[in-house]
Amino acid sequence: MTLLEHWNAGMALLGVEAIPSFSSNFKAARLGNILATQCRDALLGDHYWNFATEFRQLAEVAVAPVSNYSHVFELDVDVISVIHINAHSDEDWIIGADKTLHTDATSVLAAVINKETDTSKYPSYFTNALIHLMAWKGSYSMVQSGTLREALARDAQNLAAQARSMDGREGQRRKIQKDVYIDARFGRSGQNV
Repeated sequence: MTLLEHWNAGMALLGVEAIPSFSSNFKAARLGNILATQCRDALLGDHYWNFATEFRQLAEVAVAPVSNYSHVFELDVDVISVIHINAHSDEDWIIGADKTLHTDATSVLAAVINKETDTSKYPSYFTNALIHLMAWKGSYSMVQSGTLREALARDAQNLAAQARSMDGREGQRRKIQKDVYIDARFGRSGQNV
């Protein structure tokens, strides 16, 4: 399914006819031209999706850092968020307003959420959540029904939660790391576990 087909599926939930392209002269096309990529990017940014996770070696920026960190690295424009840097390290880092990563590390291999545009990589649970999100966001403009909009909002939120849950089940389980807060929670002040 292309992004246009996702949009058309969302509009079908509203009883709106499919459009041939986002540039065609239909109300649904003009709305889709505005909302489709916003909905996709919002859902991609909502979770650390396995299918959108990539590892990237970041390039250091030649300008002097304006933060308390000694190195600045450039993030590509298609990066939605950073999951972690330099796996198994405790390096501190922050993302600057100019979409740069600031750290004391001298090199950075970052796990990032990519703005995935290849819709063939979307699992069915993500596709279903995206279609319902698009229907919700376009509903009031297309059919002016507050009741329908509220129902679609609930559906979209529930399907997004289910998609996050299903995606979270894939891959290796993450270990809970031992620290003072976990020890305090379980009444083990400094004891070896």
